[in-house]
Amino acid sequence: MNLCKMLKDILFSFLVFATGLVAFSYCEKERIRDRLEVKFFLPLEIAKRGQAIHGLYNSQVCIAHGGGLGRVRWRNSKEAVQQSISAGFSIVEVDMLRTTDGGYIGAHDWVSFRRLSGNKNTGNEAMSYCQAKSARILGRETPVTFEFLREIMSENPSLIIDVDKITDYEYLVRSLPHPDRLMVMTYNEMDYLRALRAGVRYPVFCVWEGANVSQAEYYQYPILRVNARLFGKGDYAKRLKRLHEKGVTIFALDADVCDEPDFIRENLGQTCSAIYTERWIPEIFDKMK
Repeated sequence: MNLCKMLKDILFSFLVFATGLVAFSYCEKERIRDRLEVKFFLPLEIAKRGQAIHGLYNSQVCIAHGGGLGRVRWRNSKEAVQQSISAGFSIVEVDMLRTTDGGYIGAHDWVSFRRLSGNKNTGNEAMSYCQAKSARILGRETPVTFEFLREIMSENPSLIIDVDKITDYEYLVRSLPHPDRLMVMTYNEMDYLRALRAGVRYPVFCVWEGANVSQAEYYQYPILRVNARLFGKGDYAKRLKRLHEKGVTIFALDADVCDEPDFIRENLGQTCSAIYTERWIPEIFDKMK
């Protein structure tokens, strides 16, 4: 009996190992395929369709982050977006998260969305579209939806919408059929390539750590969103400045850095093209005058 059990255990272990090996081989094959596709096709796609957007944002030096306006971060509410437009912003950034039933709602993450809407559940699990849409930000404001974004883009012909968090680029392009006024954040080469192939005219590559700077130099992405802290790190700052001087559009983002007048004076127009708001940056500009 013991021998029989031992043989069964050995056979079971072998099957588990073999299954794991097949799964690993498949994943490795997919990874290698993606790397080769990026290496050979991404430069071609960028050369064919990528283009800098100097002038597209009409010299707007501030981008309304997370819907914009107000001292509460990541509101992503209709009211915040409308206030930003009324204040003269030509670029508004919104975060769009996928709901459990395949919809999308304006939210940076589910924890902050629940906190801002007074939900007692503080978990990070996704909500249904109906549940999220009926939430009220700060007790009174309405979450952004793609239907709302379509409406305001139609009503404001010069408005550019900058979308973050979404990776279903085909869905994005179908939802916001204004390719000349749509940007989307991407965080790796494959997503950048997928965005271009889906018809996104202005994908933005996010440079969040030093290693991304080398990638930005290698592929020559025409638009970058850069962690503002990198501008204070010698070699990275010099390399980013060289990219900017070559015509690369660079947007700076960091909650604790971008609101500092010294950062704005030293970098705006020198190493970056525009700055994302956090705690209502235009007030800072008024103080600098």
